Amino acid sequence: MNTLKKDLKDSLKGMPKIISIIVLIFIVVGVITGLVIWYLDKKTTDENNKIFVGVKYDDVEKCSPEYPLAILVSNGSNKTISSVDVTIKITKKGYSTDISFSPLYILDRIVPPEKSYIQCVKYSLDPAYEQYNKPEGLDFSTVSKYINFQE
Repeated sequence: MNTLKKDLKDSLKGMPKIISIIVLIFIVVGVITGLVIWYLDKKTTDENNKIFVGVKYDDVEKCSPEYPLAILVSNGSNKTISSVDVTIKITKKGYSTDISFSPLYILDRIVPPEKSYIQCVKYSLDPAYEQYNKPEGLDFSTVSKYINFQE
């Protein structure tokens, strides 16, 4: 019985050292992984911040009465854009409720670095707000954008 106790004690002597090494390896791998993810996210965010996406009601100068909403994409980054998904919010002037019916627009247009592109689109209001469809009484704004870059 004593030998069994002694053998068990001897075999467990090195365990705390092995466990400490394994825990340290996990910590180092976790820190390195976190830093890589942070760097890639920052790089993407920096590129996205160099791209302007705006919207304006313009049924005469750049667009037509049939497609009166001008979406401008201005690429200030050093990468080529392959497409942009933009969400547009339409509100009554002085109000915050989004009354658009289908707010997502996908602009499938290649925009090289330092270039701009305007796409004219239709818009529609939620049927409950259709009586407010007078452009001078509406505000148009971009809520979010998702940029796809060419590889």
